[in-house]
Amino acid sequence: MNKNEYIENVKAFNPNFVIEDWCYETLQSPTKIKNYRFYNTSVSRGIEEVPLNKVVGTSHASYIGRTWISLVKNMKRFSNCYNAENFIEFINKDSSYQNGFSYEKYGDEYFVSEGNHRNCEAKFSGLKIIATNITEHILDTKMLEAFQYLEEEGLSPKKEKEFFSTIGDENRGIFYRTSGWKINILGTTYTFKDFKAIQKFIFLYKEIEPTFFNRLKIKFKKQEKEYWFEEKRDYKSLEAVIIQYKYLRKKL
Repeated sequence: MNKNEYIENVKAFNPNFVIEDWCYETLQSPTKIKNYRFYNTSVSRGIEEVPLNKVVGTSHASYIGRTWISLVKNMKRFSNCYNAENFIEFINKDSSYQNGFSYEKYGDEYFVSEGNHRNCEAKFSGLKIIATNITEHILDTKMLEAFQYLEEEGLSPKKEKEFFSTIGDENRGIFYRTSGWKINILGTTYTFKDFKAIQKFIFLYKEIEPTFFNRLKIKFKKQEKEYWFEEKRDYKSLEAVIIQYKYLRKKL
């Protein structure tokens, strides 16, 4: 369909609607938002008002990447009998419209999780807000800061592959508090059981400095080789490699 046909569909649905720039914006996937991998907990907020200008996308694969205007009368089961007038009448008199209609919230942005038709009808009816079910995802700022610190130090942090992932999360790469971490030091990969384990590593890493005395000490010390760590274990075997790594970074 071309642009004029899209506009005709909108005018058939709502003759008074004024076409705005947002109509030509594409629906985003929540996986594309900044720091998505660190929104690792969620809270059900129940029924809340949603500002429709903050709805920027959907989790429905069929609609991600399409423009808002292209959806009007072009979605599965979008009946020609629907129009803005009867949609507004429906939501004003019957709260059942909230059944199977929900949003996911990340920061101040919203994504449709259920009810893509009703969201589209609400936006093109000219409504500013709509009240329905909200699940808010919470950014784990401590974990994000840890990840960014490791990146800044050149340690290439990655999430360890999970054999038993949350359903639907296999390819999303979300860092949970229980997720394993991998880092690379001088070409060797070290694995940490969970967030507490990598936090302990960061504390040790910040504490150790590549002083002349420390470099001399490790030169004559027998080096133990360990590659997997959990919080309750001793991290002393990492001291030498941290000293070597930080010394080489200072020389660059």
